[in-house]
Amino acid sequence: HAPLHRGKYPVGFDAGGVSATLPQLCSRLASLHFLQQSLGNIEKEVPGRYVAMQRGMVGGSDIGDDKARAWLDGLLDGARQTLASCALKVANYIAYKIVYWDLRGFFIQGLYRVGVTGGERLTAVTSRLDAALWELAGHLPGPGGAVARDAVASSLLRASVQGWLWVMLDGGPGRVFGAEDGDALEEDLSALREVFLAGGEGIPAEEVEAAMLPADRLLSVMSLSTKIVCENYADAEARDKTRGIRVGAAGE
Repeated sequence: HAPLHRGKYPVGFDAGGVSATLPQLCSRLASLHFLQQSLGNIEKEVPGRYVAMQRGMVGGSDIGDDKARAWLDGLLDGARQTLASCALKVANYIAYKIVYWDLRGFFIQGLYRVGVTGGERLTAVTSRLDAALWELAGHLPGPGGAVARDAVASSLLRASVQGWLWVMLDGGPGRVFGAEDGDALEEDLSALREVFLAGGEGIPAEEVEAAMLPADRLLSVMSLSTKIVCENYADAEARDKTRGIRVGAAGE
């Protein structure tokens, strides 16, 4: 997982660029995925044409065919990696914009602000995440937009989990949690899961479970008594010392 935040925003999110609208960002993402899909046709056509052109320039000689093909393969592979990297960055940016900017009042700023039972619950966020997913589907329509929709949905899942972890671990002194909050927090995570599972029509269950794992683990730790947590920490510290692993900032 990437660092939860840089200041109050996640690493990779520039709040100065939030003026870009969701349709504009989706258009960029769709263009990148179209280029990725078109690259396959280019890979089939260009090498043969390039080699034929080279042969014509040297009077029909076969000299350099292998070298030319290797050079083109490397060039196209670089283009493929660049397009994939750019598409992932745009998908992540869309997800960060939704979670950390568009829904910041309900999620990052408002969730559990005055406690779990007395404050804003995650269900207020999940309903808006569901609406955002429907809006994304409208901006990335048809079979051609399926890959882009899946990419944004996966990024939005990861961003939502990171946002929840941020609230739980670094949300400020106004957010205090107790043992009695366990059931409500578990219900909230279940609601978040269902948004992205979409009754079996959304993100594959194994991908959702993998993304939710840090949140599940945090909830498991929170359910333990302070005594058990301290004992587990002491045991882990002792094992690390036995293995020669430095413990603590000073290695003590």
